[in-house]
Amino acid sequence: MQKAFLFFVSTFLGSTFILYAQDITGLWTGYLSTTEKTLPYEVVISKKNNEWIAYSHSTFNVNGKDIISVKKLKASYEMRHLILEDEDLLKNNFEKSAPKKISQTTELDFRMNGKQMVLEGSFKTKRTRTLRPAEGVIILYKNPDPFNAKARIQTDLEELKLNDALTVFKPLPVMDVAIAEPEKLKTTTAPILSTKPIDITEPAAAVVTNTKKETVVVNAKPAVKNNPPATVAVAPKPATTTSKPTIPKPETELPTITAAIPLPKLRTVDLASRKIEVIDDITVYTDSLVFSLYDNGEIDGDTVSVVLNGKTIVLKQRLSTRAISQTVYLTPELGDSLQIVMYAENLGLYPPNTGLLIIQDGNRRREVRFSGDLNKSAAILLRRNKSK
Repeated sequence: MQKAFLFFVSTFLGSTFILYAQDITGLWTGYLSTTEKTLPYEVVISKKNNEWIAYSHSTFNVNGKDIISVKKLKASYEMRHLILEDEDLLKNNFEKSAPKKISQTTELDFRMNGKQMVLEGSFKTKRTRTLRPAEGVIILYKNPDPFNAKARIQTDLEELKLNDALTVFKPLPVMDVAIAEPEKLKTTTAPILSTKPIDITEPAAAVVTNTKKETVVVNAKPAVKNNPPATVAVAPKPATTTSKPTIPKPETELPTITAAIPLPKLRTVDLASRKIEVIDDITVYTDSLVFSLYDNGEIDGDTVSVVLNGKTIVLKQRLSTRAISQTVYLTPELGDSLQIVMYAENLGLYPPNTGLLIIQDGNRRREVRFSGDLNKSAAILLRRNKSK
């Protein structure tokens, strides 16, 4: 019992340390969303002299023109909780002078979605004399390859000559083994083979064994000091020549996010027991969608599960003003037509079960309000845009 307890404690502490030790420096991309609009949002986080350095880039459209804002942020990070506060407005193309004393505070929690790092939380701005406070949610995903990301914020940081942040865009180092010389690999990793054929006519001097359907002949004669080790050869080919070892190819290609985040394996929801009513038909244009769930109206304990093409992707989550988000990658095996079913796990204090689903499709945002009960589930059809 004591050994089992110590094993549990060591495993728990080890996994906790790994989780807390995740590196948050790098390029984070995602969106900033309110009930009125959703904006692309990028953040770069680096560290210098044991201090966090952060910059943000947001974009919104006014009368067909992209309006950008680049800010320096004050950052603090502890126990998977990141706080970002506006410190200085470095660049903008506002047609009018930017309102003064607008300050945004963002609080984000770090989590892992498979192998994908996620920062998720909320933001709010301070009230000014002319503007009321704003608030909403922010979801950011760490880019595994900033060097090839072509992020908008990189161009602005280069223009502003902010070298302390540009370090995150440096190419990944190549492993030394990828450029090792063939001769060095030959002497250090390749087995030493004799150029003299083994005489297999002497049964007393050899032992024959079968390994993986190949006949291996091992010289059983004792080794003489200062001589090479026992000779190994593979029959039927005589060991008369030595082949050069193959130099391993460098792994220059990083794994894609699609492969890193499979749909979670959750219990199956019994959809057949209820009628399914399709309430919306939406065309999607990208292969990466973010589903965000909120309570639609008064918070009364509504709990739902979300099923995509028969697979549960959200299980028994209570809805509130805080987003419940799930990223789904539309892999080819899902097909060109997908069905999302909102399955009511209860009716809350005030039936029926109601909620708001926000589908973020690249820069496109769709809001769908749904309701269901113990006899009926709301469904949404997603169809891929085939014209791309």
